[in-house]
Amino acid sequence: MKINDLIAECRNRIDVIGLSRVHGVYPKSVWNKFFDFENFLPIACNHALRFDEELQPGSRAIDVGCGFGYVALALEVLGHTCVAWDTPSPVLRNVAHMIPVRERNFKVITREMDSPELLADYDLILLHGVWPMRDAGGWWELPDYVRLAAGLGAGLKPGGRMEILVNRGDELPKICNWAAWKLAVDEYTTVAIDDNCITFRRHAPVAV
Repeated sequence: MKINDLIAECRNRIDVIGLSRVHGVYPKSVWNKFFDFENFLPIACNHALRFDEELQPGSRAIDVGCGFGYVALALEVLGHTCVAWDTPSPVLRNVAHMIPVRERNFKVITREMDSPELLADYDLILLHGVWPMRDAGGWWELPDYVRLAAGLGAGLKPGGRMEILVNRGDELPKICNWAAWKLAVDEYTTVAIDDNCITFRRHAPVAV
């Protein structure tokens, strides 16, 4: 599918009037920028097409920290299934009715990696712009990110991929620590770091 066709189909599935109504209720929300779907849809569709090049038809993905779920929507238009996961915000709950992704999950991500939903078999796991993270205990430390990523990686199918795009800032060098990530992965997973992108790939065990 061409990018313009994908954008048009995604736009057709969005309840634009309903989305505008939600925006009117929450005009000063921290999610405010995402209401500009004309700007975010092309970005999301470009990501989805990039992933689609290596996904098998009908693949299963999860977008952790999905925002409004634009990438998940684009992946579904391309024929895949994508869980749109983010915090239990009133804004996101209302937006969920306007951007029709089949599966939504509203739950805070914890350092303890205690969410069994994340351990399902996925062909693609996304964390885009989610890190650095802060909770009641303060800013997460590198071991927290490593533990969560290692747990997520365990949920990848053989041949699966996890892509983490880290927010630029003071925490970037600490989070994108290649040596630390290499120590975190098992013998069946490879990791690569390119600028602010951390990519995990799960490969099948070698038969002995």
